Amino acid sequence: MTKPTTRPRPDTYRQRFGLTHHPLPRDAAGSSFFCQTRALNQLEDGFQALLEEPGLGVLTAEAGVGKTAAMRNICSQLATPDFRVLYLCNTAASPFDIYRSLALELAFRPRTASPSCGGR
Repeated sequence: MTKPTTRPRPDTYRQRFGLTHHPLPRDAAGSSFFCQTRALNQLEDGFQALLEEPGLGVLTAEAGVGKTAAMRNICSQLATPDFRVLYLCNTAASPFDIYRSLALELAFRPRTASPSCGGR
């Protein structure tokens, strides 16, 4: 006699990762799964504002809601020679580490700051 296979409940991963809802719809495929929600429209508006008046944007949200996918979808519409998209994903980084990572990604050679300036 064989043991019946116990299948995990389909939403077990939500509990494990602390998600309140399924992160993507079942029919998600490429950029087609981006429905025009208020949150996505706000993200696109904020991104457009950064294109018009350069600055630094910070996007935060619950894990698994599609921050990276949404940004990749928006950034894929940029003209390649005019824009350079950088992806920094170290969530535990200090401001100093973020600036250092940006400098390295942009091919600058950052100087070592003195300890009094917050350097390491």
